[in-house]
Amino acid sequence: MALLFLVLAALTVGSDGRQASSAALPLGAVTVTGARRYSDADVARLSALKPGQAVTTSDLDAVVKQMAGTGLFASLRYKYITSASRIDVTFEIEEPAWAMPVVLDNFVWLSDDELVASIRQQVPTFDGTLPINAEVTTFMTGVLQRILDDRKIRGRVEFALHNNAATGKNQYLFSARDTGLAVCALRVTGASAIPESKLLEAAAELMRRDYSRLYLTELANGTLRTLYRQNGFWRAEFREPIATIGTPPGACAGVTATLRVDEGVPYTWDRADWSGASVMTAKELDPILGMKPGEVADMTKIETGLRRVRGAYRQRGYLQQRSSMTPKPDDAARRLTLGVTIEEGPQFRMGELTIAGTDDKDAEALRAKWRLKPGDVYDEAYAQQFRSENGNPTRRLALEVTLDAAKRVVNLRIVSSPRG
Repeated sequence: MALLFLVLAALTVGSDGRQASSAALPLGAVTVTGARRYSDADVARLSALKPGQAVTTSDLDAVVKQMAGTGLFASLRYKYITSASRIDVTFEIEEPAWAMPVVLDNFVWLSDDELVASIRQQVPTFDGTLPINAEVTTFMTGVLQRILDDRKIRGRVEFALHNNAATGKNQYLFSARDTGLAVCALRVTGASAIPESKLLEAAAELMRRDYSRLYLTELANGTLRTLYRQNGFWRAEFREPIATIGTPPGACAGVTATLRVDEGVPYTWDRADWSGASVMTAKELDPILGMKPGEVADMTKIETGLRRVRGAYRQRGYLQQRSSMTPKPDDAARRLTLGVTIEEGPQFRMGELTIAGTDDKDAEALRAKWRLKPGDVYDEAYAQQFRSENGNPTRRLALEVTLDAAKRVVNLRIVSSPRG
């Protein structure tokens, strides 16, 4: 994702339109126009201007440049009125949309409320989002670094653009690096259907690495939730991790992380609801999926069955077939219906066959064995079987498949190479 760079302009004009002198005058009133999100006090705080301080127009230019560098304004201008005794300033601002979610990953020294309160002292109206521009990420990195430095906390703040695995959307990720705080202990509360020891074993990769709430959350919603769905617990959910510094006596000095799981109840298999399929009927698809009514609704077995469905389509030339699934747990019956949407895509047929990496005689022998003729429906299973059966102890075959989407044909190159 490209970050948006915003250009902010500063105008320095006097009340009569003439350029002001460089003489310093006491600051009088500071007002703001165009603000919806920020109050006058918010803007004054970002400007660091104090009533009564002596300022010149050069000082105001520098203030606007500093404020522009925060990335918190889409555009920023100022005008002023001078008198013999003071200078009154009006900031004219345009606010950007605050559309990018922010993840504060591992600032374990403060509670979430304490961290947000500290951020708001320097980023007024912070609500867990930020504008989309490069300047604001640099500014926010500095804000978080100052929070650590002011508390004499070891750590170096880093920024990254991160794609949320659950939503598929980008988010700003701010983390403290070089903290020296590894995960020393992990606890999972609420676990009974799956022993805590088994969950900890599945999360073993977390131990002895620097704590990351994001990493632990993704591990819980991936690996650990899969364990539950393998056992039919399709509503199992993990809450946000809780991290505390310090561990029980005898453990290393680091972070104790705690996960809370709400397991729900187990579900058995009911049926698949197929949609979008025209090449094969539900009566054909159900046996390929291989799930039996009343058995545990095991996600791994379901996914294996959907791969078989994909293979069946690819045998019929539908090489771009895709499927998506929507679980529909029936809480009363404790049975799972799975909505499966099939996107079949176009059917591909055999195009050109090229054989490389061997002499003409051997190439012709391989060509003679190949039974798919141009125009035949392309069968991926046959191609893989051919590769396997026609390799030998001294030669391996590789298949290089090129799809011609316009002609809906498969051009296949079989490459022979000696075994090492």
